[in-house]
Amino acid sequence: MIKLQLFETKKRIRLLLAAVSLFLTAYILLSPIERISTIALLVSFIVPMPLHLYEFYRMSKYYFNIEKESICWKMLAMEEENKFDLIGPIYEITEDWKGIHFNNNKKQFSIMTDGLSKKQKKIII
Repeated sequence: MIKLQLFETKKRIRLLLAAVSLFLTAYILLSPIERISTIALLVSFIVPMPLHLYEFYRMSKYYFNIEKESICWKMLAMEEENKFDLIGPIYEITEDWKGIHFNNNKKQFSIMTDGLSKKQKKIII
């Protein structure tokens, strides 16, 4: 089974921004600065921290798994996972701006790849 880690760079950036917000909030609380500017700075760093953590959690729910007999994935703007059950070999794999297209058991399947990097698309192909 191949499990693609989706949005890894974006997730790392979100965690880094949340950590920076937490660090700056602690620094502001512990440093002797005027009270009015401290409140403004606290609000400017405390408010984004939960938003970054929420985005990290939201991006962690997306996945793309390639198994021996099936392909299942859940990506952006999808409420339910998609799954293709494979019978026999995959052939005639093509890629265009819409996604990846292939034939399996005399049926044509398409996987929309918006949000995936070129490297991840090549791994799928």
